[in-house]
Amino acid sequence: MTLPGNEHRVVPKRMLPVEIQLVTGRIVKGILHVDLDERLYDFMNREDPFIVLVNRRKSRLTTIINKHHVVAIREYESLDELDD
Repeated sequence: MTLPGNEHRVVPKRMLPVEIQLVTGRIVKGILHVDLDERLYDFMNREDPFIVLVNRRKSRLTTIINKHHVVAIREYESLDELDD
């Protein structure tokens, strides 16, 4: 996210572990990178049509998800909960 007049400003991010249920019934788990002061609700309501879910174990593996295919999203307290 960039602020007007600060197009080159880097906004600090935090890693948010989540579980996403898709319209197909498939459940995917991973990490979203959201602005440090942003709630998951606000992140999902951005105009961006896609979200990038990063694999917990292999950060080079990502899944691009169309927000219209998301049925439910659950935020975890810690990265360790993704292994359950």
